[in-house]
Amino acid sequence: MALIFTAVLVALCGAVGPAQAQEDSQHRLDIWDLKLGSAAADLPEEAFIDYACGTNGGPPGTPLGGFVDFALCAPEADGLHEVAFRYDDELEYRLLARRDLHGAETNGGTSVYDYAVIASALFDDEGVLRGVRAVTDDRTTLRNRASAYQMAEAVLNRFGLAGWACVDVPASRGEEPLAGQYVNKSCSKVVDGATVAVNAHRFRRRGETETNRFTGQVVRGQFESSSEFEIHEN
Repeated sequence: MALIFTAVLVALCGAVGPAQAQEDSQHRLDIWDLKLGSAAADLPEEAFIDYACGTNGGPPGTPLGGFVDFALCAPEADGLHEVAFRYDDELEYRLLARRDLHGAETNGGTSVYDYAVIASALFDDEGVLRGVRAVTDDRTTLRNRASAYQMAEAVLNRFGLAGWACVDVPASRGEEPLAGQYVNKSCSKVVDGATVAVNAHRFRRRGETETNRFTGQVVRGQFESSSEFEIHEN
């Protein structure tokens, strides 16, 4: 009986172990998995959640059932319809239930290179995916928001550092460096028939300060630090 029990236990462990490992290592689809030129109906809608009309990094608009509802979103100036979405978080909660905090962090949130983003897909009137967009999400910790401008550098590296056309935008009236650094850069590059545009911002806007001029107390969060990128089919 002891031998039988041991054999059954080993079999169960062998069956459960690989399945659990596969779940933990499975690739969670993200914005990079959306192939330009695909029809809305052919995109993996089950891999994403919380569809809504996008507002170019702002709060979500009209809730949608999926990418196929793109026509409910008013077109932007270039005629494309923006559909915002979040990555599916089911695996994150499964890992949290097993107290796997590292795995949950790795498979949680909607992010690009560990920077929280608001992701969206851009469709033409025929429902063909013509572009994708990601804007760093301000609804995160102060530390993470302070480093959000660095996402742009990661995207530049993804597509190779050579060949970018970059412009450093001069400071507008009242804008000042943040911690001695002023970043307001726009870059673009053509890659495989698509234009990749990347922007990075890090500065204080007019009126934003580190300390209250009247009380001398430290003022937290008064700064601009963000990145965004857009990939457009040419």
